[in-house]
Amino acid sequence: MVGETKDKRFVILGAGPAGMGAAWELSKRGAKHVVVLDKNDRVGGLARTEKFQGYFFDVGPHRMMTKYAEVEDLWKKMLGKDLLVRPRITRIYYRGRFFQYPLKMVNALYNLGLIQSMLAGASFLKAQLVWRNKEPKNFAEWTTKTFGNRISKAFFRDYTKKVWGIEADEVGVDWAGQRIKPIKILDVFGELVKSMFTMEQVKNIGAQFFYPRYGAGMFYEKMQQELEVLGVKFLLNSKIIAVRCEESCIRAVTVETAAGREDVEGDVFISSIPSNLLVASMTPPASKNVLELTKAMRFRAHIVVNMIIKRKDLFEDSWFYIQSTDVRIARIGNYGQFSSDMLADPNTSAIGIEFFCYEGDEFWNKKDDELIELALREMTELGLVRHEEFGGAYVIRSDDAYPTYYMGYREKFAALRAFLEQFQNLRLIGRAGMYKYKDQDHAMYTGMLTVRNLFGEHHDVWELGEEQEFFEEKTVSQTPKK
Repeated sequence: MVGETKDKRFVILGAGPAGMGAAWELSKRGAKHVVVLDKNDRVGGLARTEKFQGYFFDVGPHRMMTKYAEVEDLWKKMLGKDLLVRPRITRIYYRGRFFQYPLKMVNALYNLGLIQSMLAGASFLKAQLVWRNKEPKNFAEWTTKTFGNRISKAFFRDYTKKVWGIEADEVGVDWAGQRIKPIKILDVFGELVKSMFTMEQVKNIGAQFFYPRYGAGMFYEKMQQELEVLGVKFLLNSKIIAVRCEESCIRAVTVETAAGREDVEGDVFISSIPSNLLVASMTPPASKNVLELTKAMRFRAHIVVNMIIKRKDLFEDSWFYIQSTDVRIARIGNYGQFSSDMLADPNTSAIGIEFFCYEGDEFWNKKDDELIELALREMTELGLVRHEEFGGAYVIRSDDAYPTYYMGYREKFAALRAFLEQFQNLRLIGRAGMYKYKDQDHAMYTGMLTVRNLFGEHHDVWELGEEQEFFEEKTVSQTPKK
């Protein structure tokens, strides 16, 4: 059976972390016919790295941090000395002050000032009583229960609207516990005192992270080189225009390249592209009812203005969040802090200024020059740079960056998933394919485990990463206190 599987023709849709993980695992298993398709001119997907005027820029900051030992081992194997260990410094910029993130109670209260901190503290204590034994139904309620109403409003609800485009009470709680570290009363007294009252010993794996010397995409480009030596074929700059189906199987994918159209036939198709795009490309077309289901997948689009600033050490942060609703900027990545080798001139800075919108809306349709002008103007208004420090910029747009966890999305996507699972030779992987807002390590691991299942193993890939544990912490032991 394994021998037969090795001889099959595998077609991987998407060369992001998930697709590259699947290709790597197939090569390890001895697969002889593997083709990877991607619309971009380089591998890595949203984790790719681009070069501009000698500087290296990611598509938004992409640190490498994982709880999956196999993924970490692969990073180390592939990059060796080019895999750097970097300290994580992340803050929130709010009312002209920097707050530590994840939020720390003492720092937050100090920065708010005496009166506001007293009000916030009272709000936090009130929430512990009001929400005791109650389960929040949406993100607004979760942050209110966790931090109190004042902190919830100041640091989470407004920012949620900026990033996701919907109100916080329209967002589900699915990812909150993993993405946001709760504040607990014991946190005020520090880790030493806290450890006296709890059996849990928690390892903070988010205090530092791995990062390739020349950007996150360097890892995937190294993988591509290794895979091509092993016979894997990459068709980049290839836009999928048709997915050719026959009864309950996919037979081929038609792509459009600079050289024209090409049909890529296969026996097994592993897809990390948005599943709504996959369905919309099917021929014969899916039914109207199924096409209606694709609307359940609401992706938030991402626009980054990658900018060179003629000033050294612009910020100490790896990245930070802009909480103010007076500006459109949501987050700023600082690539010199990720790796100084990404800078063409060590006396300058390279930053990524991030915005969120929906594909096709007014903001998405702005010209690149308008977006660059807006980014520079808001940076100067915030007092973060001076206009004369501008050293050049360019724009990257991603139309399917963030799966939106709106209320009720699970049930709607489950129906679409059920339709796609009728295709016997199709497997869904990764953030866009599985509609899961996870990081690159999770995406890569879904690709690896999916291939193992094809070779006879049994992993529940859909439950991977669903544990409700803050993703930057790992419980390493629960030794009783004596």
